[in-house]
Amino acid sequence: MQKILLHICCGPCSAYPATLLSESYQVIGYFYNPNIYPYEEWIKRYEAFRKFCEESDSVVDYFPQNSYTKEEYDAEHQIYLEKVKGLEHEPEGGARCPVCFKFRIEQSGLFAKEQGINNFATTLTIGSNKRPEIINPIGIAVADKHGLVFYEANFKKQDGALKGKKISDKHSLYRQHYCGCEFSLR
Repeated sequence: MQKILLHICCGPCSAYPATLLSESYQVIGYFYNPNIYPYEEWIKRYEAFRKFCEESDSVVDYFPQNSYTKEEYDAEHQIYLEKVKGLEHEPEGGARCPVCFKFRIEQSGLFAKEQGINNFATTLTIGSNKRPEIINPIGIAVADKHGLVFYEANFKKQDGALKGKKISDKHSLYRQHYCGCEFSLR
């Protein structure tokens, strides 16, 4: 069975995509989300990701296996802030979001390539405010750039979000109340 690297934005969002993908792939979870603010929130989401990976039969391995220190988080978050500079006042779903998606999907593609995993995907399309028609072309462009295959999806379809909620409830995963960045807190 082929491996697929799944960029996971949070535990609850990973539940259905990882379960679905595990029917055809060995799923490797990858948590890269320097957009999440503050650090305490990042830790909660990372712990939910890690818990799901460890309790689920869907994910065979995950990275990073240890959470970042506050200093490592601050350094990565600063890179994110530089990427979205000038877009801070955009609404959620506005021009800042595709920049954030591209940043995280690009890093996921690079990590997949470093690990020798030819296929990768992202859980982002399960989010209610996340548009597959924006996310999938970014993934395809990153895959083309690095000689990889991007798994195009709209994980919201066919009650994916509801299925994911049921799975995440079964695992008692922390569920956040905002997208993740300090700008979406408004």
